[in-house]
Amino acid sequence: MMDLPTRSGNKADHLLCVGSWLLDKKSRRFWIGGEELRLSLLEFELLAFLMAYPNHAFLLMSSFALFGDMIRIRVEARNR
Repeated sequence: MMDLPTRSGNKADHLLCVGSWLLDKKSRRFWIGGEELRLSLLEFELLAFLMAYPNHAFLLMSSFALFGDMIRIRVEARNR
């Protein structure tokens, strides 16, 4: 088991923690209960977004529109 990043006295904006889930946006790593899981880029981005707004409900259609925009922006950036 790897050492997990921890929040020190200073605010760690790149760490998201919800229950036993820990996501490090800076290193693009994710753990559940201390076990690291490998995620695709899209899975990571979706999870980071949802973890940034815990206890919020999102309408299905607005979620598709938001994530569709995220995907389109990334594809356009790669094709430049």
